[in-house]
Amino acid sequence: MSDERYGAGGCVLSDGRFAVFGGTDNDGDDLASCEALVLDNDGPVNGSERWEPLPAMHQVRRCRLTVAHLWFPALETITS
Repeated sequence: MSDERYGAGGCVLSDGRFAVFGGTDNDGDDLASCEALVLDNDGPVNGSERWEPLPAMHQVRRCRLTVAHLWFPALETITS
């Protein structure tokens, strides 16, 4: 990561990348920056990994909780 951070949020994006956003840096300043972990050629074992910058948030944020909304159409078919 380009910014060391703690108290950040994270989630898996729809394209499979892992995003990290916000948090607090080593000086105690809250961050608005966001980055995504990209695994090239089957990941860190056989390939390479890198962090790509994402657009910054409009406001700095410290995240104590990250929530994901998952939708599984196959389960909807089974229970309907």
